[in-house]
Amino acid sequence: MSARHLAVALVLGLSGFTATAQERPGPVAPASPPEQPSLSIEQVLGRVRELHDRAQASRNAQEAEQLMREALGALGAVLQREPANIEANLLTGELSMETNDYDRARTAFKDVLRNEPSNFRANIGMGRIWITSRYWRQAISFLEAAEKVAPQASLSEVRRLLALALAGSGAMDKALAKVQEAVQGNPRDLDALHTRVLIRMAASKANPEELATALKEDEAYLQQAVDGVRQQPWSRNTLAQLSAAYQTLMAPPPDPGVLQLYHSSLYEQVRKQPTDKLRPGKGAEAAAILVRMAEVLRQQSLLNLVLQEHDALVLTERAVAPDYAPSNVKYQEHLLATYQQLQELTARLVGPDVYKDATLRDRAVTTCRAILALDPQNERARAYLEAVGAPLTTQPATGP
Repeated sequence: MSARHLAVALVLGLSGFTATAQERPGPVAPASPPEQPSLSIEQVLGRVRELHDRAQASRNAQEAEQLMREALGALGAVLQREPANIEANLLTGELSMETNDYDRARTAFKDVLRNEPSNFRANIGMGRIWITSRYWRQAISFLEAAEKVAPQASLSEVRRLLALALAGSGAMDKALAKVQEAVQGNPRDLDALHTRVLIRMAASKANPEELATALKEDEAYLQQAVDGVRQQPWSRNTLAQLSAAYQTLMAPPPDPGVLQLYHSSLYEQVRKQPTDKLRPGKGAEAAAILVRMAEVLRQQSLLNLVLQEHDALVLTERAVAPDYAPSNVKYQEHLLATYQQLQELTARLVGPDVYKDATLRDRAVTTCRAILALDPQNERARAYLEAVGAPLTTQPATGP
């Protein structure tokens, strides 16, 4: 992995895996909140948290941006009343980071640390900011302070971030030791597993023997990502995490994944560049890696199709929303087909366990009943309800 690739990967690692699915928004200017003289500061802060939760859950980017704008505006009003309010400054820093307004976030966290130098949330926030800016030493300082006071539930994440900063500074041995602590603290933490692979890949630049370990760790990371999709099969976030796991194995040029790097290491080199001549005795191993690469390519293609079906589902659900065309049987049938297609493709991707989550099935059942309300003899809707063992209607049967 090149130095440029490592730096980019380290920064992307901060946002979890959302960066693999969509671009992050730019800074959001706070809105001017309406006068609410009757609300206490605690009530306003509670409202801010509610707005933030709604923004996180929203599928509409414009709506989410407006909610964040309102939340930041309300925080600004609180800080006008009480500039040193710790919670208001912490929320301002955290929400500002989510909207990429790092200057405002830094100011807010500094205001907290001025009064509480050991505040965990402010120190980890500053550490994140300095990693994003690639000021590794500053990041290390704040994250070491955060690690000392971290609650148990956050300790793995602090160590992961500290490992990123150490790797960025070139201290690879310390980075590997620290990220291993993060993984041991939470073996199912996908962020920690992802970071370990990235750092191991970077370490292999100086020590090619690290590649075998990187490949083993990457496969473990991928398995956890697959398990995540099995547990939450209809979540775009878990699918984005799985996409990130596949990309560490197989990545497009110019920066290869672990499988590609390992495959190249099986060939003789001239002036540190691999040739097309296999090293003695490496033919069988190279063949196995080639087959694994082919498998990953197929899975990546299938995953991309699943993600596209999610996009299609959003559009189709909107088409039959109350303000659009809910009485169009053809559109309702198209929605039912989309639910079925998404279920089938996801099962192909990670296995039939996805059917244990009834979320999509229940939505398909609701769609079938909507179709039958419009077209009581609709064969497609009747066939689906019969296949899943659901009644044709939610209405109780009437007596004679």
